[in-house]
Amino acid sequence: MKRAILFLVVVICGFNMFAFPSSAENVSATSIKLPLTQFGYTNDVLLEGMNPTFTVFLPLYDKIDWRKSEMVFYIRHSNFMIPNAYIQVNVNDSPVDSYKVADLKRLSDGNLMLRVPLNGVKVDSDNPLFKVELRTNLFDSESYCLDWNTNSLWTLIDKDSYISLQPANDHVRLTMDNFLKGFMDKIIIMIPEKPSKPVSSAYLKLDAFLHRVINKRAVEIQRIDKIMPLKSTRLERIIAIRNDISNIYLDDNKILNIPASQVDYIMSEWYDLLPVNPVEVLHVDEDTPSSVIPLKQLGYSVIKAKGIGDLNTDIGFTVADFGGYPRQLTFTLMGSHLPFEVEKEYHHLLKISLNNHLIKAVHLRNDGKLADLEVTLPTELLQRENTLRITYSYYPESGVCTKGGVFFEGEISEDSYFKVDSYSTDVSRLDFTDLPGRFMGSGAIVLPETNNAEYSSYLSAAASFLSAMKQFDQSNIQANIISLNELGSKTYDYYIFFVSGDKLKELGSLAFTENSTFKIVARNKQKELLNINASQPIGILQIFKYKDRPAVAMNVFGSDKKLINRLSDRLLSMKEFRKLHGNLAFYVNDEIRDYEIGTNFQLIKPETKDWTYYYRSYKSEIFTAIWILSGVIFLLIYLSVARKKKALDSGKSDNHIE
Repeated sequence: MKRAILFLVVVICGFNMFAFPSSAENVSATSIKLPLTQFGYTNDVLLEGMNPTFTVFLPLYDKIDWRKSEMVFYIRHSNFMIPNAYIQVNVNDSPVDSYKVADLKRLSDGNLMLRVPLNGVKVDSDNPLFKVELRTNLFDSESYCLDWNTNSLWTLIDKDSYISLQPANDHVRLTMDNFLKGFMDKIIIMIPEKPSKPVSSAYLKLDAFLHRVINKRAVEIQRIDKIMPLKSTRLERIIAIRNDISNIYLDDNKILNIPASQVDYIMSEWYDLLPVNPVEVLHVDEDTPSSVIPLKQLGYSVIKAKGIGDLNTDIGFTVADFGGYPRQLTFTLMGSHLPFEVEKEYHHLLKISLNNHLIKAVHLRNDGKLADLEVTLPTELLQRENTLRITYSYYPESGVCTKGGVFFEGEISEDSYFKVDSYSTDVSRLDFTDLPGRFMGSGAIVLPETNNAEYSSYLSAAASFLSAMKQFDQSNIQANIISLNELGSKTYDYYIFFVSGDKLKELGSLAFTENSTFKIVARNKQKELLNINASQPIGILQIFKYKDRPAVAMNVFGSDKKLINRLSDRLLSMKEFRKLHGNLAFYVNDEIRDYEIGTNFQLIKPETKDWTYYYRSYKSEIFTAIWILSGVIFLLIYLSVARKKKALDSGKSDNHIE
């Protein structure tokens, strides 16, 4: 086990690490390209059966030229798909067109490309989302039963499939109402050179809100630490947060000036840009009543299923969508389906799964009525991001399998809902997957004093980290900025620390700096795991308990204080944030490495000065001594061999003379 500690030292101090590729989209001034990865599809989408349907909800934008917009799907299918198979595309439950699979263009990587023009698509301006469905029809025999019994029909939709939206060319007069609507590629936030705590808090809230609203639009958000003369353009929006004004106004340069005290108001006015309503977050100390979260609050409308076989519908949600970590969670399904006339009901099932675990299966009724079905969801299966799969399983008898038979049709109501009966406050074990699920309520963001030289850098890092977390939930954004000397005045629901490493020891963190050394301590055992002098700067992210509340800290060990900004900016990518596991992460050479401290490493007693202690303390000196000693030994061996050879040659020469 001691080798693991040495390996960690080598990882931190020695290895060259590879940089993760950026997930940001290249957005031109003429189009918006939004891949499925922007909507939470981290993997390709697998559809199985004769008539699988893929449904995705996409955001709407003002002033889009639908005549020049399109959707592009990259599709791969099984070799058993028949030539006459086709794919039907619906938008908002209305058909756009049908495409024969055999006519699709085949790319060099083997995928088929389905290009769907959006000309003529009708959208509902009152709904911030529009629904896109891909319905596949893969059967071609005289009996449907022969097709679905092959178990070999599948379609794979590549996660890099995308929608391309073209902004309209007509000029729009910029007002406060449409300031964030329409097309843009950059938002600039300006704050005073030396921001006060109210301005800093307003900036954190606004930055997190904007990242959440426009994350799927791949819009860059830039921060300027000074109120300076700029001018908004068609592609840029500029916001100035100020303390010297009392009202919101749009000036002659089209800069939106907001007093720090009114950021909450302007955000509430802009909430219609979100596809869902904000989730109410409750204080963990309150005797909280149960919370109900309907599917429509998560951005879903009525979802329909049609076909034969296992007809799957996936509903995505995060733990943070519930406003806290559930202790007891139920899901109530509301919907209906076509009645069965001749089939026996035991042929047809409704199955509910959570994160690929089957939770419940019930028989469908012949009369088509689906009574409100309540299912208890095991909270131990919850992850940061979750998938609830609802499956209508319809396999008809052979007598009704012939062509012309009626397909199964069912629907899931948008009024179906999750219910949190109680919330958990247990933080006995924390890891990065608890971000942001356990960081709900009224939290404290702990920064240095405003006159500290590093305040601006830490404030920027705090904004990026808070923005990264808030992309995973729709709760109201709170940002209570305090300093270290204010920690004892109030107990918060969670803590986010952006302070120097030498301030973290007394807070109970895993990693901290002490006497110019970097240490890792297992707090549950009060044992030191690591004590080193690192040869290069290290960015550190860790999660732990403080005052029996969840806490996370980010800081830098070493002279490069800007490393904390590069680390926090990397986490703005949802792809990077999803990779976080364990409870301690290092950022070195532009790569993030995470670890589980307390289980994978043998605990080393600080007072035990065995060989590992001396190795950790005098590693450089030991290697130098080994090299010098090796060199001396090789030199002595060389000289000894050379003398013997010379003596031997001299002896041969004397014999020859005689």
